[in-house]
Amino acid sequence: MPSSTPYNQGMIFKNFKVPKKNLLQPTRGDGLTVGYHGLNRGRVAVCATGAAGMRLMLANMLPWAKFRKTYGEHIVKRELVRRRIGPDGGTHHRLRRAHRLVLVALG
Repeated sequence: MPSSTPYNQGMIFKNFKVPKKNLLQPTRGDGLTVGYHGLNRGRVAVCATGAAGMRLMLANMLPWAKFRKTYGEHIVKRELVRRRIGPDGGTHHRLRRAHRLVLVALG
């Protein structure tokens, strides 16, 4: 069964010599800029995928609740459904902002 969270393993280099000609010269920032650049497509992509998936799910939730009927009434009128969808509306807005920030970070 796959893990529900990404697995990350750190790397530690002790006395690891790099020839001077192989050193990277970042155009801005410091060495961390180069190091974090390698993580951009991984961790940030996990966030973007999660935000996009939640947006899609929330976008489909209301039309379904307006369509589905039980006991002769659309379920969107039921208190429990409204209480569960309501907070997700605010979440939808926050996810849109998060998704945009992730896309900007990915460049």
